[in-house]
Amino acid sequence: SKVINQILSMRGGKMNDPEFGTRMTGEGVYADHLQKLFQIICKKLGYKPCEEHLSAGSFRRVDPNQLELFEIEQMQGIQV
Repeated sequence: SKVINQILSMRGGKMNDPEFGTRMTGEGVYADHLQKLFQIICKKLGYKPCEEHLSAGSFRRVDPNQLELFEIEQMQGIQV
């Protein structure tokens, strides 16, 4: 089908690439066209590009004891 062929053309002939960092990305002429079209639409709508650097600095580690909620021994009395 036409859609399948376009996906294959953007993914180097594969439907999926499990390699880390390649999800939600494409390559080739059609992928470049989609990127340019998206940029044009954003500009027409007045959306400004995100210039902020994203950081995980505001997140904190979860309390290690929180994982005890999912231990099998504690869940034996719970019916699903």
